[in-house]
Amino acid sequence: MNTLPAMDKCDAFLAQAREALSAGRAGEALAHFVRAVKSRQGEWPSPAEEAACYAEVGRAYHQAGRPGKARGFLERALRLRALPPRETALLLSRAGYVAQDLGKLAQAESCYRRSIHLLERLGETRLGAEVRINLGNLHARQGASLKMLRRAREA
Repeated sequence: MNTLPAMDKCDAFLAQAREALSAGRAGEALAHFVRAVKSRQGEWPSPAEEAACYAEVGRAYHQAGRPGKARGFLERALRLRALPPRETALLLSRAGYVAQDLGKLAQAESCYRRSIHLLERLGETRLGAEVRINLGNLHARQGASLKMLRRAREA
């Protein structure tokens, strides 16, 4: 019989999930994250901890090749508005990457721009440059799409 309090169980599941995710075992991480969220039964110590957990679940789904599920958890984490600015900027960058994977290019651009804005305010020039590269890749993809549309119209 398991007598660990719900909070301790959740922390144990989260630790296992983070370990699996860092080792590249996204499927295993997801199973632990699901158990962690269920063990909380909707009660979190703080909105920041809830947001951080949802952000990690989103990351795990993305790494598992399930961007649709990832998007939902990332958006849930962002709606809580509970993370510090740097973590919010990183979350926005990941949300942009996921939106780009889903073909939601306008949403991806919005996420990237919001991330860059936060990172610039924080003086995080290196991270800001990385997100700008993602934005540049998005623009390149949009340009390639426009070229394909022009070619299709000419045919």
